[in-house]
This record gives sequence, C-alpha cells and structure tokens, in this order.
Amino acid sequence: MNVILKDLRPVNIVDGAGFVDLIHDAYPEYPLASNHYYTDRINDVYAVEATKLQELLQEVDSMAVTTDLWTSMAHHAYLGITAHFITRAGSLQTRLLDCIEMAADQHTAEDIAELLTERFTYWGLDNKVFAAVSDNGQNMVKALRDIMHIPVVFGCSAHTVNLAVEKGLKCSRVSPLLARARHVVEHFTRSSKVTYLLRAAQVAAGKSESEVLELVRDVPTRWTSVYDMIKRLILLQDAVHTVLANSDKMHVRELDLSAESLFQLRELNTVTLHYITLHYIT
Repeated sequence: MNVILKDLRPVNIVDGAGFVDLIHDAYPEYPLASNHYYTDRINDVYAVEATKLQELLQEVDSMAVTTDLWTSMAHHAYLGITAHFITRAGSLQTRLLDCIEMAADQHTAEDIAELLTERFTYWGLDNKVFAAVSDNGQNMVKALRDIMHIPVVFGCSAHTVNLAVEKGLKCSRVSPLLARARHVVEHFTRSSKVTYLLRAAQVAAGKSESEVLELVRDVPTRWTSVYDMIKRLILLQDAVHTVLANSDKMHVRELDLSAESLFQLRELNTVTLHYITLHYIT
C-alpha cells in the first residue's frame, strides 16, 4: 500500500509479473492479494485520514483555498481544491482536500459553485473560507466571487502573466515570426525521417550521440515554452539549415529561416527571458 500511495503507482501493479516475482524473491511467505483487496484497504486509509483532517479543520477559524479545473490525459475533467490555514499553534499548513471529477458538460459558474459548496460543507468549512485563488476563467471567478461571495478572490499570478505575455506574442510584428518558427519545428517533429537527418547533421558537425538535441514545440498554456522553442531553434540553427537546404522539395527549402528572422528571434527571446525572470522573482 505504501508503494502505491507514496509513489503514486496504479493499484494493478500487484498483478504485474515482475512485481509478483520481486515479492516472491524478497518475501516468499507473503501472500499477495488481488488489486481489489488493496483498493479496499486504500479506501479504508483514506477514510481514516479524512476523519483526522476534518477534526483538524474544525479547530481552524478561517482559511484560504486554491482551486482549479484541469483535464487528465484520458480527457477526464477534475476540480482540485487545496486549503491553506494556520493552526492554533501558529503553523502554516496546506492540505489537498479534493481532486474530484466533473462532468464534461458541467463547467458553468453555477456547476462549479455547487460542487465547491458541497465539498466545503463536507469538510466543515462553511463560513470559514475568506479568500480564494484560481485562474482567470470567467466561470471560476463568477463562481467564487458572485455566487459563493467569498470576500477576497485573486487570479493566479502565473496565469495572469501568461495571459499578458500571450497577448503580446499575438501582436502583428511577433505573431508572423512565431508562425514561421513553428512551421520549422513542426516539420521536424512530424517526421521521424527528418528528425533522424537533424540528428545526423549534428553528429556530422562534431557532436557526440549524447550531445544531440531535438527541437522543442511550444505549448499554448505555457508561455515560457515559447522561450524554450526559440532557444532550441537558435541553438540548432546550423543543423536545421543543413537539413532544409539539402531537401529536394522546394516547399521544404522555403521553410529555412532568413538571417533577419533569426536575428528577430534572438531579440524576442531576450525579451521573453526578461519576462521569465520577472515571473519567477514575483
């Protein structure tokens, strides 16, 4: 159970042939049960720990919460709720209260407020939450501020910075430049053959196999990934140029970035680095 809980392993690890062999060699007399047995035991542990947390929260007069909606790799939507409070002994505590699934079609402000209210009641937090931090989504802000009437509601500073920088990256002078850079990166990330040519070009230039790098794609929800994408593209510009220039396809050769575009990307990355520095300092 500790392996499953502390290392965040799936319960069916106990059914794996390698795990069974390991336990058999280490503890031949230990009778491994099915994953359903350990699921029940974990639920028992949760019930005990939840009761302890409820008792601790009863002693707290007020607290702040952070909450956010997120989607798993399996495309299931969840609402996370974390409480932040100071105990009577003066100790600052943070506790994850819930990571509860929400139906995909129930993400309105009313849906969020209803679920949050239900969970606050379960944990005994009625009239105790004086502040909340969330992203800047209108549904989340409306749920916390207008429906639940939490006195102080802050937008996540990282998300706020992300929105501000994203708006800057969409300006008329920057957006086309980033689009050209993305086209180059996408050309290499879509094809294993071209990726191999990029690796070969780096090796031919004197890099060892362990030093070979790949291009990085940016992610819309993480503006810092734009910096990572440009930085890697500039770092590999010679190898990228070699592969593109030697292509027998005109539309591929046309992807090659001009000296002016590379200069502008370097300048853009310098500006982005300043934002990243400010972001982490803040």
